[in-house]
Amino acid sequence: MNNILKLGLGLLFLSLPFALTAADIKLEYGVNLIDFNGDGVPDVVVKSRRALNDSTSVDLATVYIKGRDQQVYIVPSIYANALSLFNNKIKGTDITISDFKFIEKKNHVVLLSAEKVGNNLQKNTPIRFSSYSISENKKGDEIQFKWQFNSYCVTESSYLSVEDAYSDNCINKIINE
Repeated sequence: MNNILKLGLGLLFLSLPFALTAADIKLEYGVNLIDFNGDGVPDVVVKSRRALNDSTSVDLATVYIKGRDQQVYIVPSIYANALSLFNNKIKGTDITISDFKFIEKKNHVVLLSAEKVGNNLQKNTPIRFSSYSISENKKGDEIQFKWQFNSYCVTESSYLSVEDAYSDNCINKIINE
C-alpha cells in the first residue's frame, strides 16, 4: 500500500467519530420532517423565501413541534420578536452576515447559528457560532417551547461571509460537546 493511500485511509478513520455523531440537515423549500427531541415523532420545519422591499430576499424557517399533549406549537426564533429563523445578507452583496443550520446529533437535533462579529461587516471578521436545543416549559396548563442556548465559540480566523466559516474547527467544538 503506498503512503498516499495509507494517509487517505488514516484521514478517513480520523473523521469517522465526527461523521457518526453529527450530520448537517439540508432543508428543502416547503415542509421538512425532523425529530428535534428524539421522541420518535417527526416535527415540522417549513422553509420559505421572503422577498424584501429592497430587492433582496431571505430564507425563513418556522419550526412546529408536537407536545406530549398532542398539540402543535411554534418554536419561536432565537431572534427577538420573530417566529421564524432567517439568514441575513448585506444589501447589494453576496455577504451573508447571519445564517443557521440544523445539526443532527446522536439523539436530538441542535440549531447552529452563525453571525459575523465586529464593526465593519463588509470586511473579514470572526464568526460567532452558537448552538441551541429545543426545551419545553410548562407553566400551569400552558406549554411553551423555546430554543435553549447551549454554547458558543468564536472563530480565530476571519471570514468575509458566514458561509465561508462552516469548515472552521470552531464548529467541531460546539457539535462534539
